[in-house]
Amino acid sequence: MPQENAERWAAGDPAGVSVAGWQAGDQRKVYIPDLALYIYDTETNVVSARVASSSIRADDVLDAYFGFVLPLFLQSEGAEVLHASAVLAGRDVVALCGRSGTGKSTLATSLMQRGYGIWADDAVVWTASKAGAITFPLPFRRRAANAGARAPAQSAGSHPRALKAVLVLERIENAEESDEVVIGPVQAASALKCVLPHAYAFSLSDERRRRDFVSRYVHLAATIPVVRVRFHHDLRRLGSLRDTCERVLDSIGAGGAVLAS
Repeated sequence: MPQENAERWAAGDPAGVSVAGWQAGDQRKVYIPDLALYIYDTETNVVSARVASSSIRADDVLDAYFGFVLPLFLQSEGAEVLHASAVLAGRDVVALCGRSGTGKSTLATSLMQRGYGIWADDAVVWTASKAGAITFPLPFRRRAANAGARAPAQSAGSHPRALKAVLVLERIENAEESDEVVIGPVQAASALKCVLPHAYAFSLSDERRRRDFVSRYVHLAATIPVVRVRFHHDLRRLGSLRDTCERVLDSIGAGGAVLAS
């Protein structure tokens, strides 16, 4: 059971499961009710999982690990992690942020079918650089064509790449808005507020780690273009959303501006 001082998050798609995480000596732990307790031993660099019952499927344990637990452990070790899918734009990476259920993975899959490489499915690991940010490949598992199945763990490669832009996906809830896709840059003053809700954080109780966390996201918001993409959540309009994002990716891949004037 979680300790009283454990950090708590909502996980799932849509978010709804209360997940707890805490540190005990050299171990960092994440507890997902009715699934497993994940234990990361920082001395041996080994992660283990204690499942809630013998009926738990290995696929479910691995899905939670790659999609949620591993990013939290990496963040606890000093990396920063965005809750986002990501695709390749030329040699660079563009993150697709959004709340659970917004359609990040659906959009990334649609772009993959148009020839864009998938860099990340649900978590983008990054660190600050002088020019902006560098992102690192992380293994991930994507749902296979047959419903419910999962492909083996994948990786986009072994070399870090520049994180060139962050697209923040938001649903248009007002049915009276006629525009299928509304896209526009987020001004620097608002970019931090736009991106920060999509950040993973295992714990910010340590003052130095909290200061590093904030300063890195301030740097990210000041140096990386943040673009808000608003759309109607309707699979029949997925083509319009994909085409809009594709124009942004092509511009970045060609070394141009994120949004053409």
